[in-house]
Amino acid sequence: RTILSETANKVLPFSKPRVKDFFSKIDPSLNDGELDKLYEITHGLASKINVLRSLYLKNQSFKQILHDKELFSKSIYHAEISKLDELSRILLAVIAFCDIQPSISFIQAVLDKSKSEVEEIIGKNSDFLFIKENGIVMYRSEALYKYMKDYLSDYQSRVEQRLISIYESNASAYADALLPLYKKFNKDQSLIHLLNDDNIQEHLDQNRTQASLNVQCDFGYESALKDPLYLGDALRFAVIRSTSRQIEQNELWDDETEALVLQGRIEEAIALSQNIYLK
Repeated sequence: RTILSETANKVLPFSKPRVKDFFSKIDPSLNDGELDKLYEITHGLASKINVLRSLYLKNQSFKQILHDKELFSKSIYHAEISKLDELSRILLAVIAFCDIQPSISFIQAVLDKSKSEVEEIIGKNSDFLFIKENGIVMYRSEALYKYMKDYLSDYQSRVEQRLISIYESNASAYADALLPLYKKFNKDQSLIHLLNDDNIQEHLDQNRTQASLNVQCDFGYESALKDPLYLGDALRFAVIRSTSRQIEQNELWDDETEALVLQGRIEEAIALSQNIYLK
């Protein structure tokens, strides 16, 4: 029996010699190294062998496929994702559109499932996902992650609305992920309230960058300008943003001054400091 006659119901992978023999009969021009690579990208799995054969029948030579592995990867993803159930698609969309590194417990909250149920769903989708030692769930490759974001775009809005409700349970901790979503969905009042003085101070206490604070203040300023009731907040954000950017600029000057000192250019360092801080 040939591989082709067995692929419909085959679960266990085919051996390397059988896979190489199969492809060499389709295209006798393939050398041994190319046959090895075809085995490596299929792992002997029937589903992947069928995808390769389908591409070949569409006038894609095996040599071209080996040269353009992204073509093969997208074909594999599409073939496998098309078989997924709805819950698996939602899980994959959550991982794709989540702006934090999601843990098992975080996914539990998003899906409203138990830990064992989440682990079972991830297990069903182990071709796409894996769990790191620290419990973070990730896609198996950057290429797959990018493909999923595009393929699952119809789920994005629904997933992000759900993420908002989860982020809001600990808004100050998830502020960096929550603010862009508030902005995207025009939740201006929520955005302004989140950027209260206490949360901004907490942001600074956590040694976050001035650049990220500037982004937050930009969000707040733009939202506050939309409603006359929040003009006072617009002024507050403008003042904080101006101060933060001055601090950021001073830090850049400090770095430049320190670099001059390390190079032994002491007089230039002193002149630069006087020009900045005594003007």
